[in-house]
Amino acid sequence: MTQPRFSLDSDPTPPSVIMRGLTAETYFTLAPTEQPQNLIEGLLYASPFPSEEHEDAVLAIAQAIDAVAKRRGGKTFVNPDCWLGDETGVQPDVAYLAPERVRVAGRFLREAPDLVVEVVTRGTAIFDRQVKFSAYPGTHVREAWLVDLDSREVTVFVADGESWETMPTAQFGSAIPSALLPEVGAAGLSA
Repeated sequence: MTQPRFSLDSDPTPPSVIMRGLTAETYFTLAPTEQPQNLIEGLLYASPFPSEEHEDAVLAIAQAIDAVAKRRGGKTFVNPDCWLGDETGVQPDVAYLAPERVRVAGRFLREAPDLVVEVVTRGTAIFDRQVKFSAYPGTHVREAWLVDLDSREVTVFVADGESWETMPTAQFGSAIPSALLPEVGAAGLSA
């Protein structure tokens, strides 16, 4: 029996490898697709289509970040393709470029953004926390937020060279402890 494109199952399947040995140069010449994809160390992963709850969280966060970005002269993106290295190109759920770095934006971001937000669901939790998150250290990412829809909390990580410093976790409805964008507040995530 084939898997339906849109599953009503509350525990979707995790991302899976659909191609091996791909370079970022080749990845960025592929035709755009609605299927979320990430190239990490030469492995192309296809992710399940996001749930409505995931999409609502992404939209709320993007709107909150964008309000700050517009005042600062920065730029906010939803699901942008980001070139991180020779064999790595990822699509964070939300990304922010500081005003001095908006020049890297085009059809895709030619470098890592300053802030990435990953909305974690049951089906993507291991992939987002381990595989995808491992692509960010050592790039231009200064801060990363993991938004967990099951535990209803946001964990902020601040770049410290090749590793991350973990900030206190915030419950939905309370202020996100962001050093990069402290005025974002609770990012519209209700408790």
